[in-house]
Amino acid sequence: MKKKIFTLLLTSALVLGLMTGCGKTASSNSGSTPTPAAGTTTDGAAAEATATSAPDTTSTDAEQAPVTITYYTWVQSADGEYPQNMIDGFEAKYPWITVDFQMGSNTGGEYSETQAIKLLAGDGVDVTTIKPSDYQQYVDAGYLEDITGESFLSAYNSSAIASVTYNDKVYGIPFAEDVVGVVYNKTMFEENGWSIPTTREEYLALCDTIAATGVTPTVQGIKDTWTTGQEGMVFMQDLYAQNPDLFVNINNGTASYTDAVVVEALQEMQDFFASDAVSLEAAGLTYDQAASYFVTEKAAMMTHGEWIMGPINLGEPEFEVGVFSLPTNKEGETHYGAVEVGQYQSIVASSQHKEESKLFLDYISSAEGAQYFADTMSNMTPVQGVSNPSLSMWADLLSEDSLPFYYDQMYSGAQSEFLKQMQLLYSGDTTAEDMAAALQAAQGMKE
Repeated sequence: MKKKIFTLLLTSALVLGLMTGCGKTASSNSGSTPTPAAGTTTDGAAAEATATSAPDTTSTDAEQAPVTITYYTWVQSADGEYPQNMIDGFEAKYPWITVDFQMGSNTGGEYSETQAIKLLAGDGVDVTTIKPSDYQQYVDAGYLEDITGESFLSAYNSSAIASVTYNDKVYGIPFAEDVVGVVYNKTMFEENGWSIPTTREEYLALCDTIAATGVTPTVQGIKDTWTTGQEGMVFMQDLYAQNPDLFVNINNGTASYTDAVVVEALQEMQDFFASDAVSLEAAGLTYDQAASYFVTEKAAMMTHGEWIMGPINLGEPEFEVGVFSLPTNKEGETHYGAVEVGQYQSIVASSQHKEESKLFLDYISSAEGAQYFADTMSNMTPVQGVSNPSLSMWADLLSEDSLPFYYDQMYSGAQSEFLKQMQLLYSGDTTAEDMAAALQAAQGMKE
């Protein structure tokens, strides 16, 4: 029944897309209760995930017929170097295979919406990057290839493989190990004698202290819708931690976004956005512009994942950058961090080039392929033996008791609406109650 409903929804999306010229994280959505997870282990993938060998590549290049595979993703470095450098490395190793790189928009829910249309239409995409919130719905709809037992899965640590295991099967590689914290101007903190906050109350008090100096306490690129999910981390991640069944219950219809506990968290964010902790100027800033705002010392902090280090480093800050754990917990509450595998790479079930696509997944799972991602994107990867020394300051956050990101526990429709509503809440154009009602309306479309 779930598959049928999802297919009908995607059919409607396809028709709408054709009419309008549309182009160009295990998640708790499975119904299981999320439990706090300690830091990532590196003891190898599960045995059943390593049984099958990689495709045979013993024949000479001259014997291979030219093949083009289409790779659809939203992941690209600020300078555009990645994933082209990874693709160049793959094509050098397999010169008969050309990768047609297609970049999708990650504004709001546009990527997921366009991707769903592409998967339903079977329009030739071979490999695609999947958001955790979409993964199980795509599996249920039959859009992703079962890669259980492929040898390249042994490149990943067991906890990462667990994140892509659904009904004892694997349909994608766990490509990015993400952690969210508060990036801060360490030099500014030391010069002003500001202490690292360990609770929500301390964090809010620190924001007041910083604002009194004329510096914006924290900044986000609110113009780019997806970044609003990070702006909500301090409040919504705590809501998730204190109510670990919440999103499971919302998704199965036994709870609602209009419940008092959710509205309370949204109200806390509304109050935060109305304070001096943020600047309304950020409503017009993109992700990269917000990083520049921080680099030029107009803001003291940014709540983001390790990926923010890419644009920050490109800006060549003249101060020391640090990171501290999310101050989500209120006084007396247990603290949990935010850690998850933030993107999966999957082969599309309708692909006509599955063996070549497996070679692509095999390559990006190798030390060589994964290093491009770690270095160019300033990301961490669960590929064993691959690291990015410039991200060493994030290691302590990885070892905390953590939960996956709250927004990836939402069905994709509600998640997209949440990000859009966050922009309105930030600018004062909606209220907590109205936002909750909008979220529930979007959720109802998935029921």
